[in-house]
Amino acid sequence: MRGPRRRARNRKGQKGAVAVETVFALTIMTTILIAGIQFSDAIFIRQQLGASASRAARVCALAPRNGFAGCVNAEAARPLNANLNRRCAVETASRIRPIGTIDVGEVTVSCVYNFDWLSGTLGNLGIGQLRMTAAAAMPLQTPRP
Repeated sequence: MRGPRRRARNRKGQKGAVAVETVFALTIMTTILIAGIQFSDAIFIRQQLGASASRAARVCALAPRNGFAGCVNAEAARPLNANLNRRCAVETASRIRPIGTIDVGEVTVSCVYNFDWLSGTLGNLGIGQLRMTAAAAMPLQTPRP
């Protein structure tokens, strides 16, 4: 049989070490969680930009040749919801490019995404914004004169 067990004593200066380590660990874990949310939001917006460019190219390929640019500006913003427009300023560009005997309408939709929650931290590193661009092309239905 063993003798009575001794109680473990805290060494001098060790009081509260677990609390301090927990605060450090929670701070790092929270930052990683918030960064993951922000980057997944940016990926979602990038997917919406691609869908917007594809839709605008499809719809505007049927528009008259002289109305292609106006159609792109109207159609590119349609599938983008108000939440996206609040988070990044959407810009559109379009051009008609001849390829052989076919004219191709090209649509480019771009957005500068601002990281909301991490703007202070990432802004200090110089990466508080992310520029995203999506492009799509579709042959135009109207024959070239």
